[in-house]
Amino acid sequence: LQGPTKTTGAVTEQSAAFVKAFGLRPEWDEDKNSDACAKKLDLLHQAVSAHVKYIGAAAQAQGVDRHFFGLSMIADGSTPMPDLYSHPVFARSKRWRVSTSNLSHPRFENWGYGEVVPDGVGLSYSIHPRHCQFSV
Repeated sequence: LQGPTKTTGAVTEQSAAFVKAFGLRPEWDEDKNSDACAKKLDLLHQAVSAHVKYIGAAAQAQGVDRHFFGLSMIADGSTPMPDLYSHPVFARSKRWRVSTSNLSHPRFENWGYGEVVPDGVGLSYSIHPRHCQFSV
């Protein structure tokens, strides 16, 4: 393998706020409330901006996901692992129930893949000039 690889996680404080704004059961006519729509649109812009910033850092090898993974792979058992590696939240962060990937190319009309854990889902998507396409 040549060069670094990086995952780009989508969960940020901004994306969490965006998702929470919709609630578990949105009202069917909620789109008629222009203040609520404007707030959700603003939250979407904030979430996208945070994600773009994260992707930019990842592209510059400034992420931590692969760093933590690499450290765990070189551990030989002679030194105790830091407490972080046994923390429940850290363990949960390594289990991807929703696995997403983007492949946008004019020659690919549709594509997909399966889940990475038994109770998960694979979600592929492609971004085109006039539409987005998803495969679950």
